[in-house]
Amino acid sequence: MKIHEEAFAGKPLSCEVIDAHTHIGAYTNMGWYQYKPELKEVIAVMDRCGINTIVTAPHAMVGSYYEIANKISADAIKKYPGRILAYLVFNPIFGADETKKQIEQYFGKQGFVGFKFLAGYHGTLLSDAYDYALSAADEANAPVLCHTWGGNPPISEFRKVAEKFSNLSLIMAHGGGSRKTYQECIALSKDYPNVFIEICGGLYCDWWLEDIVESADAEKIIFGTDAINLDQRYDLGRIVFADVPEKKKKMILAGNFKEIMKKTAGEKI
Repeated sequence: MKIHEEAFAGKPLSCEVIDAHTHIGAYTNMGWYQYKPELKEVIAVMDRCGINTIVTAPHAMVGSYYEIANKISADAIKKYPGRILAYLVFNPIFGADETKKQIEQYFGKQGFVGFKFLAGYHGTLLSDAYDYALSAADEANAPVLCHTWGGNPPISEFRKVAEKFSNLSLIMAHGGGSRKTYQECIALSKDYPNVFIEICGGLYCDWWLEDIVESADAEKIIFGTDAINLDQRYDLGRIVFADVPEKKKKMILAGNFKEIMKKTAGEKI
């Protein structure tokens, strides 16, 4: 049975699925509302859809409560081993020394597989604290998922990072949020083998997934949903029902992120 046929039949997907962009913990700032934010409900939705694993950065990071966020992740990893992995988070405004403390406490420990940056929200991607974390990620061949939306932070900053750090995997969240930024992200991914595009927030983009796959290399596209801010079923459905070969769907749903993790000194999936 093909992937879309399983979905039409109401079955969880049998192929492996890794949601590489999620947030756990309720968050109501700016009007965001999460439906059933409890961890057991998050796992229930994953089971319903056939999502094997999520990689998360708790919402506490948005309000600069990064210590709380990393503790939430550590607890969730212990409670649901193999189902929940995490990105280490911090706020660069507190400086490189504080970033170093978080890295020493969590990075490379069980279940922490990379970093999530809220550049834009937390300032320029070119800050000293981000540079310190990027160096750590580069040494470990680890993934760095970095927010960008509407040109903030600008794609030019990603280019500078990609030029400086060739060992880490730089994942550009949301494809920047629009057709124009997707095109810029795709151009950057073609210039640098370690640059990838994550697709969540597709509800706001006027570009079909088929167009994105046609323009980019399929092995450069990473599946993410922005759950629990957004419903996992939306961006999952974009892939499941797209007019794209099964092989490419499986690459996007899990294969590409697994290839990234094979290079990483941290947890393997």
